[in-house]
Amino acid sequence: MALELGTMGLQIVCDAIDDGVLIFDESDRVAFCNAAACRHLGVRAPALIGKTSHTVVTRFLQIPRNKATLLFAGETIGCPGAADEVDGFDVKCLRLPSQRSGDFLTADRLQETPTAMVLRDRSRARQLRAMEDAASGSSGRWGRDANPVLDHRAILQFLSHETRRANRDGEKMSAVLIKAPLGLTYETRDAWISPVLRSSDRLGGLAVAREVGDAGLDPREVTIAALAVPLHPEFSWNLVVLPYAGETGAHAVALRIRARAPAEIARSVFVGVSSLCLRRADWVVADGFDTAESLLERAYRQVLVDEDARTGPSAA
Repeated sequence: MALELGTMGLQIVCDAIDDGVLIFDESDRVAFCNAAACRHLGVRAPALIGKTSHTVVTRFLQIPRNKATLLFAGETIGCPGAADEVDGFDVKCLRLPSQRSGDFLTADRLQETPTAMVLRDRSRARQLRAMEDAASGSSGRWGRDANPVLDHRAILQFLSHETRRANRDGEKMSAVLIKAPLGLTYETRDAWISPVLRSSDRLGGLAVAREVGDAGLDPREVTIAALAVPLHPEFSWNLVVLPYAGETGAHAVALRIRARAPAEIARSVFVGVSSLCLRRADWVVADGFDTAESLLERAYRQVLVDEDARTGPSAA
């Protein structure tokens, strides 16, 4: 049974939500926009109706060419919003199946897919984060002069905290795991990695357990802080947590970290990246959440891939 909703009904429903919605017809021109989209872009609806997606992206969203390519490839892009709002919004481009008038949607009747853009409001999530930071006595800022590299308990606590908030708010976040030779002091790691980080990012050293339990691990392998991740004790393991960062941004951070590695250890530095898989549709299902453990385990596996690609197979 098909659900049909007229233009007026669609307008009423979409105007009641905080996220902006732009729908393009088969000619790639705006056929519908809601009140939130107009508010985010700082224009009235007549200024948007009939404009192509290219015009919306370049003139109204002011997204540069390199980011526009990512947007149309399915990446979510952050925009400052009208009058350079502090919180701004995220833009995602969707491909929608079209259908002939009066027909049910079937696989053999799909026409050229029009595009929809969703402008997701970030202000409420940011306000809630600010309230949480204020209640916990944290400003949410990170300065290398004021804070040392976090210890293994603090960095894992921060990873878990950000994973929970990212799942709740639908925010991007990533982790970068760095394997390096032993002997790095906190000061050395801070001077090496901190300069490439933003104020909200965190860097911490992971402690390696020296005792092997009954988990069936190889004697050369150990676990960290009850997470089922085998780490070799003869290496230094460092974790960077990147709130508000997606796969592209996290890989850029990883490349800069590797490029800045001290010359004496540069050939023995291996990096793995993982990004949180947001599953907003599964919020009502407990196991629908991506976890801090799975995020860390994926980053660890990528360290092994990086090491294998650069030096050949070796035990982690």
